Amino acid sequence: MPFNFWARFGKKMPKPPWAPPFKGGPFPWQWFGHHGPRAERGDLRYLILDAISEQPRHGYEVMQVIEERSGGAYRPSPGVVYPTLQMLEEMGHAEVKKERGRKVYSITEAGREELDAHQEEVEEAYERVGGALWSKLASEFTSLGEEVQRLFSEVGRAASRGTLNSERMKEVRRTMKRAVDEVKRILRRREDGAEEESPEEPAPDGVEPPTQN
Repeated sequence: MPFNFWARFGKKMPKPPWAPPFKGGPFPWQWFGHHGPRAERGDLRYLILDAISEQPRHGYEVMQVIEERSGGAYRPSPGVVYPTLQMLEEMGHAEVKKERGRKVYSITEAGREELDAHQEEVEEAYERVGGALWSKLASEFTSLGEEVQRLFSEVGRAASRGTLNSERMKEVRRTMKRAVDEVKRILRRREDGAEEESPEEPAPDGVEPPTQN
């Protein structure tokens, strides 16, 4: 049976949310430090047209519908939804009327024709930002979480045996930093093989930055 680091130290260190096993549901972007994917600027207007194609909606309802249809993975902010609604109104693709003091938007015939012509973009946008990524990568993220747990397990074993000291911890951290740098290099690699440029990040405390040749 593998060493259970969080069971051993659970009172002092709660089990992190990325530890296996993962639960089902929308992709847990918040575990990784951000709010998940965003629709392309051009796609958002089609998502909004799609949201108001069934019935008139106010801005908050539009955000809710998009969030639901993306499986909870994407919720556009008011700062992009309301200007886009106004743009659609100016383009003649949506019309607005007030109900109980709030603006309610409905699709026009021109807007419906525009939506029909770009229905494929709507489906592709929801596939990019929705649960498709989670379903494709769930097993890989589970395996990744198991490897992270194995790392902490080894540190826990060393601590329980009394063989963990400051020098060894620094060596472990240096090794981890090299591994993280390599992961960054892999993830920033574009499809054409080139790497995206990224700003230099300070080295963690106790880890010397690489020297320039």
